[in-house]
Amino acid sequence: MDKLYENAKRDQWNVSTTINWDRPIEKEVLDMTMMPMFQTELYRSLSEENKLQLGRKFAAWRLSQFLHGEQGALMVCGQLVDAVPDLDAKMNAAAQVFDEARHVEGFRKYITKLDRIYPIDPTLERLLRAIMENDRWEPKYVGMQIVAEGLAIAAFRFMQRETKDDLLKELLEYIMKDEARHVGFGIARAARRGHQAEGQGQEGPRGFCVHRLRHDGDQGRRWAAEGRLSVRCAGIRRGGHFDQGHRRRDASQPRRGRQLRTRWRNNSTRSCSSTRSSHACGKLI
Repeated sequence: MDKLYENAKRDQWNVSTTINWDRPIEKEVLDMTMMPMFQTELYRSLSEENKLQLGRKFAAWRLSQFLHGEQGALMVCGQLVDAVPDLDAKMNAAAQVFDEARHVEGFRKYITKLDRIYPIDPTLERLLRAIMENDRWEPKYVGMQIVAEGLAIAAFRFMQRETKDDLLKELLEYIMKDEARHVGFGIARAARRGHQAEGQGQEGPRGFCVHRLRHDGDQGRRWAAEGRLSVRCAGIRRGGHFDQGHRRRDASQPRRGRQLRTRWRNNSTRSCSSTRSSHACGKLI
């Protein structure tokens, strides 16, 4: 935890000065051949100018979801500074608050340069509100630091691969470095606490993840079909940190914990495809 905090201080960057915003945005922001709509008759019937406009607006909509997600992360991290019990976690959460504010600034600056900010996706809004309104800090912590942040990295990396705009590539590269540290912070703290919560009959990391992913399963499967998701980024795969801890405690684990573990294994494949439900990582603007 101390090393993560030192890295956070070392890796600070300034949206206004680190990135050269005088560069124009490419007319074709996204490689539309990678988009499902590219295969439709409607898209092929459009003029070249309309195709370019559609691509820019589609990019602005997707980036708006990233913006909304970063705003949600900003608010949740502010809650965590007060809610987490130990000082090292408070310091890391405080450092992350400024990171998230910087990401909001960066996405807002780029989107308004490209087009305009679009409303939040309803599925993303449900996920963020479930995290923000949870009464306990543990599900709030896992929901944001592991699920949402991990999926954000997958979404950012996917868009970085498909964009043709160097300005967006550079912005996403800086943001992904911050997000990787945030996930590391989440896993480090959750590994200490997760097995204790489920052992006490409370909803632990996997319980929260499975509940949210199953709740928004249909939307998640649509995102997964577009190749935007890897459950590994969420740190909740079978054989990961949490499952290892539970296997060591099988003999003494309470009945509720055994049932939760069984449901997780039975639904692990479904969860992998549904995890994308939080992919958009959008904003509450």
